[in-house]
Amino acid sequence: DGLDRNELLPLSPLAPTMEEEPLVIFVSGEDDPEKAEERKKSEELRSLWKKAIHQQILLLRMEKENQKL
Repeated sequence: DGLDRNELLPLSPLAPTMEEEPLVIFVSGEDDPEKAEERKKSEELRSLWKKAIHQQILLLRMEKENQKL
């Protein structure tokens, strides 16, 4: 996606996503495939929201920098 996570603002203290903590699904002990699917969709949506927010912040920073030039 071209973003360097080190340049982004600190992430919120919310629960880690599967990308950040891959063992979360195994530790939870839930075997229900529907719940696992729902959790996966929820995590994907959370990830998309985070990405969109970070991209918006980056865009605003770039626009602010362009105004200075």
